[in-house]
Amino acid sequence: MADKLTNINEHLNPYDESRRNHVPAAGDVYADKSPSFNGSNVLRLVEKNERGLWRTVDAVTGEESRHSDISDDTLKSYYLWIQNPIDEVLGLAKRVAGGEPAEVAGLIGAAKDSSADDSGALMRTESPEHIKALLDASERIQDKLQEVTLVAKCMIETRKRELDGLIREMNGYVSQMKEKVGNILKVITVLNLYTGNTVEVNQITEGEPAPPDEPLSLRQRILFMDEELCVHLDHEADYQDVPAFFEWLSEPENRDVIAPERRCAVCLKPKRFRMDYRSGDPVYDAARNTWNKHTYVVIRNGDNLFWLESEDLEVWEWAFPHEDFEMKFAERMMREDSWKERILKEHDEVTYRVTKYMMFLQGLLDQRQDLVGPLSERPNLMKLQGVRLIRDDEKLIGTGRKPWNEFRDEKNRLIRRGTRILYIAAPAYTPSSWRNSRETDSGKFLKYYQNVQPEFPGTGLYHAEEAETVVGYKNREPVKGKYNRLVFKYLPGDTLWNWTEGEHDRKNRVSWVYSDRHVLNYDAVTLGELQEYLEDRTLRNDFASMIPTLVRAKLLKLEEKRDEDAFKELLSAEILKETGSVPSAQALDEAVSWWKSKVIFTRPLRSDDRKAWKMIKSKILNK
Repeated sequence: MADKLTNINEHLNPYDESRRNHVPAAGDVYADKSPSFNGSNVLRLVEKNERGLWRTVDAVTGEESRHSDISDDTLKSYYLWIQNPIDEVLGLAKRVAGGEPAEVAGLIGAAKDSSADDSGALMRTESPEHIKALLDASERIQDKLQEVTLVAKCMIETRKRELDGLIREMNGYVSQMKEKVGNILKVITVLNLYTGNTVEVNQITEGEPAPPDEPLSLRQRILFMDEELCVHLDHEADYQDVPAFFEWLSEPENRDVIAPERRCAVCLKPKRFRMDYRSGDPVYDAARNTWNKHTYVVIRNGDNLFWLESEDLEVWEWAFPHEDFEMKFAERMMREDSWKERILKEHDEVTYRVTKYMMFLQGLLDQRQDLVGPLSERPNLMKLQGVRLIRDDEKLIGTGRKPWNEFRDEKNRLIRRGTRILYIAAPAYTPSSWRNSRETDSGKFLKYYQNVQPEFPGTGLYHAEEAETVVGYKNREPVKGKYNRLVFKYLPGDTLWNWTEGEHDRKNRVSWVYSDRHVLNYDAVTLGELQEYLEDRTLRNDFASMIPTLVRAKLLKLEEKRDEDAFKELLSAEILKETGSVPSAQALDEAVSWWKSKVIFTRPLRSDDRKAWKMIKSKILNK
């Protein structure tokens, strides 16, 4: 699957591929990719000398070139191999360099003759052969234009100061051609998505289809596979776990969470945030983050479930725009300080992405009834007819829960000495400046370490402790004073060295001054609250990078609950044997909570079962 995700380009130009694979040979003509002012660099290869270097002549004048002794590597790196007939290329380039840049318009005219700029004709085309012919024609024109432009530049460099105006005019023609070719490729991309030529379809489950009167529901919100897996399976994932996600999705209860309507389409990506990959190869790490952003579409038709993908299909922040999208666009255009060209370009890009997605779905409805099933009314997605838009990214009834930051701050205000806190270390995700803030202003060591700085603390449960003194420096003299913050202490796993002991493990715990942003009051938050926030997608964006940590807190809570339930069950049986009555659940809960918080440092029930048994039993029996 990774191989499929490496090429996100909409089209690969075969002319570029042939140049990469070409081996220089006698008679070939090469043009300097970056011609300098000191002369024309259009070279014809003559022969190799005993050192394996090429003797060349000037392809324009036929004279011996002063750029002889060129290696194959130099040609591949700094020169462009001219594939089109050199006489034709030189002829056009000479006329351009001689003050007739309008000759390039002949190439643009060839594009017009091919009807490639007639978008309506293309959209009505149903023949793949016609589409391929148009694409081949546009690539031939684009390649020849590139060669003519480069050779002409090489000629013009000898008298650059006098011909600057002509170059600007020629570049204007080049820009027109590039824009036309770009529009052609966009139309062809949309057609390929509509016809399914570039779409891969995979079936996850099969069964009874949805009834014909069930409309197609399009979900607006983009879901993220790693979050769904982590919330339900305690499994932090990335692009490598895409097959595992679809296997998980094959279970009906999981399918109903992701695609709840009987006939619907949902967009998913492997991850929301970039990952801080550190393989040592930055190019590979960048590609991995690209794979994490690839779009997959899940189609449900009753009990039939499919996932589809295409290199030509990518959605970004949502599958289709919010209702106020056009209004916000108009407001931006009306501002005096707006960059109107940039805003228009952004609007066109969004419109193109949405068009691609809608045409992709329309193609499925028109041609793949085996996939979406027969419908009583044929939908027209471009007109939004016969389709139900689920605006789950903008119009949802509020759950009544507080925003995550407000909820966290409310719980953290209850932290006292002895409270158990869940410290959230910087995640492998990189949302905004989380990692830097943790390592600088949001968290620091209580003591200044001059030689060997301890390792940073890891995610885990710690007790909040009072900070007695803090050591700082003023005018190079140590200064001690009262520090009014709470800290937690931990034992780093690093090693130290001194003259008496040599290299040895660090023996003393160190104090970390934490930020409220990076901790959660574990004793104040309940299992139910954690579960509610984890399952609430409307609030998830505020703490998405912390989901693995919150799932860990949930698992710790569940483990404690299992221990306490078993303890209370045994204690109830013993009290029943002694007194003939069973204590109420409330009395048991209050007694267990009393014991856990009886001392300054909150403790789990399992830490001292024998003493806990005696004290809790006495508390219930009022002895």
